[in-house]
Amino acid sequence: MGLIGNLTKTLTKNWRAQRSRVPQEIRELIAQKRLDAAHQALAQLHTGLPQFEAERSCLEGEILFHEHQDERAAYCFQAALKEVPGMPDAHYGLSLVLAAQSDFDGAARHVQFALNVKRDERYYAQLGYCHLMLGNILAAESPLRTATILQGKDPLIWNNLGIVLRSMRQNAESKLCFQKAIELNPEFAVAQEHLTQIQVEIDTNLVTNSTNYNASVLVPHMAPYTPPTAFQDILELEKQGQLQQAIDACEAQLLIDDADCFPILLSQLYIRAGDADSAIETLAAYEKTHPHSDRTTGALGLALLQAQQHRSAEPLLRRAIAAQPQHVDYLTGLAKCLSNDHRYDEAAPYFEQAHKLLPDEPKMLSNLAANLVNQCRYDEARELFDQLTARGFKVAALSALEAYTGNMEEALRLLNESIGQQPNDPRLRFERGCLHLHLGNYGEGWDDYASRGLCDKQHFRMLPYPRWRGESLDGKRVVVMAEQGLGDQIMFASCLPDVLALNPAHVILEANERLAKTLARSFPECEVIASTQKSNVLWVKGLSEEIHYFTHLPDLPQFFRRSVEDFPRHQGYLKPDPERTAYWRKELQSLGKGPYLGVSWRGGTEHTRKVVRSMPPQTLLPLAHKIRATWVCLQYGDVCEELAAMGNTMMPLHYWEQAIRNLDEFAALISALDGVVSVCNTTVHFAGALGKPVWVMAPHVPEWRYGYADPHMPWYPTTAVVKQKVANDWIDCIEQIGQDLSQNPFA
Repeated sequence: MGLIGNLTKTLTKNWRAQRSRVPQEIRELIAQKRLDAAHQALAQLHTGLPQFEAERSCLEGEILFHEHQDERAAYCFQAALKEVPGMPDAHYGLSLVLAAQSDFDGAARHVQFALNVKRDERYYAQLGYCHLMLGNILAAESPLRTATILQGKDPLIWNNLGIVLRSMRQNAESKLCFQKAIELNPEFAVAQEHLTQIQVEIDTNLVTNSTNYNASVLVPHMAPYTPPTAFQDILELEKQGQLQQAIDACEAQLLIDDADCFPILLSQLYIRAGDADSAIETLAAYEKTHPHSDRTTGALGLALLQAQQHRSAEPLLRRAIAAQPQHVDYLTGLAKCLSNDHRYDEAAPYFEQAHKLLPDEPKMLSNLAANLVNQCRYDEARELFDQLTARGFKVAALSALEAYTGNMEEALRLLNESIGQQPNDPRLRFERGCLHLHLGNYGEGWDDYASRGLCDKQHFRMLPYPRWRGESLDGKRVVVMAEQGLGDQIMFASCLPDVLALNPAHVILEANERLAKTLARSFPECEVIASTQKSNVLWVKGLSEEIHYFTHLPDLPQFFRRSVEDFPRHQGYLKPDPERTAYWRKELQSLGKGPYLGVSWRGGTEHTRKVVRSMPPQTLLPLAHKIRATWVCLQYGDVCEELAAMGNTMMPLHYWEQAIRNLDEFAALISALDGVVSVCNTTVHFAGALGKPVWVMAPHVPEWRYGYADPHMPWYPTTAVVKQKVANDWIDCIEQIGQDLSQNPFA
């Protein structure tokens, strides 16, 4: 080697030794099992990184984990979480350690929280693995598929997805997964064993199925189209399991043939190979140079939907539908985008159109039926479910329909049947938990309700401490985390006296910032921390003492409310500001004679059955014929038009906006009233927790919190639940409440 060559070699060596490293480089070394090199690179981690110490601890923990030093790895992840309590990589790291210890439930919870914070292929792969080990085959499929799309180079992911698909008897696709795992790692003995076994099953026809290879995303359904011969040849390569050869052939064909079927097919092949980025890039590049290719626009929308980029997919699918309104895949794709955003009413026409185009296709019928359930159009949904069951198809949403229409025992039977096949499936367990709670089976209900965090991900967060599972709290310090909405937090706070009775040294209660002031006054023994319930949980950094346990507020009833006898007969546990209560009493008296009654008529969101929980305020007018009272509006949200409409009736409503927006003021106002009449919403929880007489106007089948058969909420002894006798008909309900009001002395 000459002088220049030696100099270049020396300079390159020195540059490599001195340059700073970024986390992705170190993780690539870890993935390659080059752990010594990863240790060396960690020493060169760029010190200018945000959260440098936490990042370094996480990376060190991952290296130590792969060196099977689990205890030291866990220490590193915990150290990172002391710096950044909501750091997703650190929670992912804890998940790795817990899974290695066979605590797959705990592992799933930590990685689910990590995934709520950041979308990462490693998190999807880990979540899918945890569900697989828990036996949750259906729950494992989606994250594993997403992992292959985001990161198609890990043979373990392909092997795990192959196991899942084999369990679902999708042998043809399962075989392709094992082949992909072996292609990535020819020495992968486990994948080779699975491949051999599944080939025997296919050859002996023990289970037969085939992957559906059609050109449905290329052309509208029912439209005549004959793809070029080269297109068919490429599909045949994929059928034979020669995925890479199919990709190579399609890439070559795209260079010489400008037909839009080839970029669309290439994108599908990329996705099958776990390379979603290339799939999306291919379609986006072609669409840019061929802006009038409607099929490419639609295919790009579907690819983005598959990659869970719903907001980006929606406008593309709308454009594709405008050009090809008969394309079933575009219609269902857009409907799913809208449904994922809980826009069920907007999604309905697209599901309906897809069903009209393919009336005999069970999937289209099932999609439409589930959408009707989400819209609370139960009679229409029933007709479609009957068609499906008559043809021998099982429909997951049927149990929800049975529950919402009052067929509780049948709903429970269906759920038990499904859980018998998927005993740890979190969605099924959560649904069964709510059903048991509805029926007053509290012990069984709370045990299943604990699964909610792995299926209702919106509110799910974790802390870097051991979860409390009923151990002695004597002399211990425990954090109780806020969860769910304002009404639920008030309701579950009724268990705090039970926690305090266990003689803990310190109880730290995280509370939504709108509730914190009221809860701090009501439970002075607790340290209440106001929070926005964000995933970064930054308030944890302010805790100066060692924490022994943490729990979520809705987990407390699992230990303290296992039967109806366990609910205390309290007279109210929320403590309003006495001075503000006195102010509102004086303000009310200035309006005229009592009794002073508060009303609320809207509850829920589209996602939580607003349509069956709400009414126009004019529906309440018969109450004014039963009792002369001063009526107060307790309804939150925009009520200007509704107040104006009530102004010229026998029931004008007095309204103070500041007392609705400020919930501590809201508590004082309710405390000054003689009683409350409300639909199922947060107002009920405030009034019940304050010990005020409450009449709840409930739909024929209310949410589980309001019970099914018992006319009283066990949570609030002063609350009466008056349900519709006929679904969607409030007349009898209002009549009964009016009679109760007219007979109440309001002492």
